[in-house]
Amino acid sequence: MHVTFSARELEFQEEVRTFFRDEYPDDIRKVMDSGEEMPPDMQIRWQQILYRKGWAATNWPVEYGGTGWSPVEKYIYAREEGHANAPLFIPFGMTMVAPVVYTYGSEEQKQRFLPDILASNVWWCQGYSEPGAGSDLASLKTRADLVGDHYVVNGTKTWLTLGQHADWIFCLVRTNTDVARRQEGISFLLIDMKTPGISVKPIILLDGKHEVNEIHFDNVEVPANNLVGEEGKAGPTARCSCSMSAPTQPTRFDPNTAQINFVSRPQNQYAARRRSKTTATSCASLRPSKSNSRVLSTPNCARSQRLPRAMRPAPSHRS
Repeated sequence: MHVTFSARELEFQEEVRTFFRDEYPDDIRKVMDSGEEMPPDMQIRWQQILYRKGWAATNWPVEYGGTGWSPVEKYIYAREEGHANAPLFIPFGMTMVAPVVYTYGSEEQKQRFLPDILASNVWWCQGYSEPGAGSDLASLKTRADLVGDHYVVNGTKTWLTLGQHADWIFCLVRTNTDVARRQEGISFLLIDMKTPGISVKPIILLDGKHEVNEIHFDNVEVPANNLVGEEGKAGPTARCSCSMSAPTQPTRFDPNTAQINFVSRPQNQYAARRRSKTTATSCASLRPSKSNSRVLSTPNCARSQRLPRAMRPAPSHRS
């Protein structure tokens, strides 16, 4: 395979290289190179550097603050980001809930939530899995009952990665139990973590680290206008967040072998991404049955631009 960039693409490549050489803070670089845990303040500081540069939302539509880059420019950026060993974005706000908001949210919700997500002013976490509903999200039990102009939420969510830092949580909740199929009656709700009745319990992993959490909701009142999409029809919105959650791993082109190889990263930087694979599996349980599969098409937000076929890594084959 022979990869050739245009003059404009080469100019863009040099701009990206210069940025990572001159604007990537030394203290953040040292933490990344050491493989140590990235402190939240450093993570946010780096994301806000990218925001000020205009490079925060590589896959968002331009009208909401996206870069407008072509697939090749995204590839160039990801490759240079991998070479620099720069931190990846925490995915929950930028690549999971934001696509749901700009695809299915009201204009009021877009204006309220998207600017703060783009600027990394708010830390989000994901509330899908429950003690009895892991890979099978259609079994979730967390209830949200509509009372006047707000929902009253009760239940428990578990395995919330980095939830101890979160300002907001996007949740799948059951708003109706009188349904023909258990995939129905589930809604997508945005909840302020400072709301009375929310408690966070740490889950300490085998390595002794606090990465994931269990969150309890005890009569938590959530404004009804925090519902995204239609009530009881969270399938498309949940699949939208799942489809955007798995990032493209940075790659490096090797001119000696003419192959594109994945760039290695310190394992801790993929901590949240490991959850994304589980999330994708979980969301599969919310897909329509085969008899209804023709009715629902792929969510608009999932139709992201991909690399040209010639630039995609060849699949690996195991004996």
